[in-house]
Amino acid sequence: MIDRGGPMTYAERATESRRLTVLRALATTGDGRMNDRDILDVLDLYGHRMARVDVRAMLEWLELAGAVRLTRPGEMVLVAELTQRGQDHVERRGAPIEGVALPSRA
Repeated sequence: MIDRGGPMTYAERATESRRLTVLRALATTGDGRMNDRDILDVLDLYGHRMARVDVRAMLEWLELAGAVRLTRPGEMVLVAELTQRGQDHVERRGAPIEGVALPSRA
């Protein structure tokens, strides 16, 4: 987590945690890719209940941060692919991505 000059609210912590959960999930796939429906299921599994529209907004935020690349193979599907920057964040290499929780050291 980046020091923003004050304590984080619960909502801010939860948002950063959800973003990290997505990056970690992408990192565990063979090709670093998942569609938004599967990401929704992963988030739900970890206790982050979200609407699909909110998952898509989060993926768009992660794309702007350079952590994922998005493709839309059809009108109903959004596919996220982990970028090197996103992988580096998950592995705690290089500069962290502000707004995404830092993974704990294993």
